[in-house]
Amino acid sequence: MKPILPSLREKNRYVVFKVNSNEKLGFGEVKKGVENGCFKLMGQLNMARAGLRVMDEWENNKGVIKVSNKYLDEVHAGLLFIQGINGKKAGVESVYVSGVLNKAKERLRERDSPFSNLKKELK
Repeated sequence: MKPILPSLREKNRYVVFKVNSNEKLGFGEVKKGVENGCFKLMGQLNMARAGLRVMDEWENNKGVIKVSNKYLDEVHAGLLFIQGINGKKAGVESVYVSGVLNKAKERLRERDSPFSNLKKELK
């Protein structure tokens, strides 16, 4: 069997998101909360078309979502409408979008610093 041409393959994007909460949240809670928040906005059919998957990468209250490039805006909106996770008050914001998983993982491992953008500009 011939492989699928790159132009016909589904193109994915990796969204790095950050959870802002005063309480400690585990990966399982956040995964369920993100999926439920996007489900409320997009519905079952669009969730299936988007191929949304919360990846197992989780560090420093940040995670990675894999999604089709056609549904990127819907996922951004779904993340904005999350007001609580598992009964705990929390907000979710997208930090970075990449087409390559390794770049997204790199951004995931960065520490939050007010001077992180300044350091990159100086390099």
